[in-house]
Amino acid sequence: GDFLAATDFARRVLTKWSAGAQTQPEDLLSVRRHLGDILRASGQYREAYQLSASTVEEATVLLGPDHDLTLRAINSHGADLRAAGEFPAACNLDSENVTRHQRVLPASDRRILRAQNNLAVDLVLLGRYVEAAAIHLHVYREGLSVYERDDHPSVLISRINHACAVRLSGQYADAAAMARDTHAASRKQLGVSHPITLFAATDLAIALRREQGGAAVLDEVKDLLGRHRKMRGEENPDSLAATIALANTLQEAGEFAAAGPLIDVARASYAHVFRPEHPYALSCVATQAVLGRLGGDARTARNLDEMALARLTADLGPDHPQTLGCEMGLASDLAALGETEAARERGLAVVARMKRMLPVGHPVTIAAELNLAVDSHSLGLSTEADAMRADALTALSEAVGADHPEVQAARTRQRLEYTFDPPPT
Repeated sequence: GDFLAATDFARRVLTKWSAGAQTQPEDLLSVRRHLGDILRASGQYREAYQLSASTVEEATVLLGPDHDLTLRAINSHGADLRAAGEFPAACNLDSENVTRHQRVLPASDRRILRAQNNLAVDLVLLGRYVEAAAIHLHVYREGLSVYERDDHPSVLISRINHACAVRLSGQYADAAAMARDTHAASRKQLGVSHPITLFAATDLAIALRREQGGAAVLDEVKDLLGRHRKMRGEENPDSLAATIALANTLQEAGEFAAAGPLIDVARASYAHVFRPEHPYALSCVATQAVLGRLGGDARTARNLDEMALARLTADLGPDHPQTLGCEMGLASDLAALGETEAARERGLAVVARMKRMLPVGHPVTIAAELNLAVDSHSLGLSTEADAMRADALTALSEAVGADHPEVQAARTRQRLEYTFDPPPT
């Protein structure tokens, strides 16, 4: 976890080897790949992206597309594409790389697991949660047989990734149990401040909030953000994920004024570190809209949601969960502005696409159905609305528990909000 020392050492090695007449090209490419990985881990994403792209290009020419170093360099560049928000490009690259790994390496080679893990991370970022969870479970089980320890760092990362995919699939209680066990194992093996432990702590905090509601975990999430910022700085994406986790927790606890500045910081940081139209920056815009509407400014919220929705639709597609979550917010904006018919039309479209995209019985889909029932009831469609509401309330109670804050809110016909938690890249 000492990225500053690692970066300094890698730069010195690269400088020395670059000046050596006898240095082999493979050695130079290898240290460049390592430097890029260290830069990415320390939050220097633009330099890492440029370095990995050039390393892949040169390794392919000098060593061939199937050389081990080329395969490793492609893994690295896929990670940089993910960090930059280029999710479809990362998935295409990593899918091809898995096929290449399986063609040139023995079936038991652990390098195949690394490539498969990266592809599963891509699938999560594209909203294909069930596929991702299945691959992460495979990588975890195979990694356990290779390393023979469930607290080996590589196995811990697989466990965290699997729990994240399970949570995003809508299985909150199962995900929370997995995250709790993994965090305890990482803390014992690596220490409380190790980056993997902090990664596990963030996943656990989000899982517990999904399972129990924001008020139950507020103090824990505040402590988590402090530890992230101390270890990684404010603009590291892991710190930003913790920042958004705290903002969402505060929102669910009703502390809208405290949540707003955190989301403002996260949006500005994503724009600074990556670009203003990074998908995570745009989802921060959608969260700003939620907070604005809850604070009484539905018109500004609508403008924010319409801007974010247009860009998310163009970059990720209309059926991506982030896009759908933003459109769910726009329907609530319209309802708050008295445009109930337009809100219902949006709600109908969102529910239909969520049912197509997300697993059956996903809590987010059920929340959208409950909002749709509110709009239908407001338009006098009482029979339809009451039937939909009754079915959705039963389904949500079964999914998250009858005492969950969202179930309690839905019983009083309050609208439910989509909250965005950035999946790790």
